[in-house]
Amino acid sequence: MNLSAIKNRIIYFLCVINPFSFLIKSHSYVIAYFDDLTPSGIADRLRHCLSLYIYCKKFNLRFKIFHKTPFALEEILTPVFDWSMNELNGSSPIRHKIKIYIWSKYKSGDISKNAETKLQYRQLRTSITRKNVEYYVAGNLHLEERYWCEAFDELFAPNSFIKKSLEALDLPYSYDAVTLRFQQLLGDFKEGQFEILTASEQEDLMNKSRNKIIQLYEAGYFSNQTILVTSDSLKFLNAIKSLSFVKIINGEMAHPGYS
Repeated sequence: MNLSAIKNRIIYFLCVINPFSFLIKSHSYVIAYFDDLTPSGIADRLRHCLSLYIYCKKFNLRFKIFHKTPFALEEILTPVFDWSMNELNGSSPIRHKIKIYIWSKYKSGDISKNAETKLQYRQLRTSITRKNVEYYVAGNLHLEERYWCEAFDELFAPNSFIKKSLEALDLPYSYDAVTLRFQQLLGDFKEGQFEILTASEQEDLMNKSRNKIIQLYEAGYFSNQTILVTSDSLKFLNAIKSLSFVKIINGEMAHPGYS
């Protein structure tokens, strides 16, 4: 093993395994931070919260979430414990506040997912080092994906509005789910600078997508007889809801980073 490989393993051990976690400054707050400039969607935002929460548990740090725009996260997910921050300057008597930005690039192909996970750990470990500091971490972390389900249950519970909405779907105990992300292709969902297809191209894409779901269903690909289809395009959902085996979620679509 060459020196470079040995060095990388030592860094990974210190940043990820962390045999010295008892030395971490437990009196600091680490806040998953979102503001008007946050471009990510709700899935990326939740992924960021879950990853940072898992990191804080590993290193004995106090965890909070500040998410007030374009809606307060508490409006849809009830805190299981007190992670909510109502004001940026009202969470604690701590005076020192530091912002950290960590963005994910592995989907662009510039870096592998595994390499970026190690890099994000290293960025957090080298940035969060001081006692009695509020660290505002913005971006879209993706750490410890295998623990996200457990972390979600430790952080969030659906509020009464979400519970009623789920009950209104009248879903069976077991069902399959299909999600289609069109971004701006179908022209009814604003997201960044993505392409919008012509009317004929939109119709062609919707037909291909609809026919593929029918094909998979008829071929026995799904485990259940009910398929919940979700999408960022209400136009597509309206085009597929007539299928007898499909259920959809009605409502207006919006991207929290661009709406």
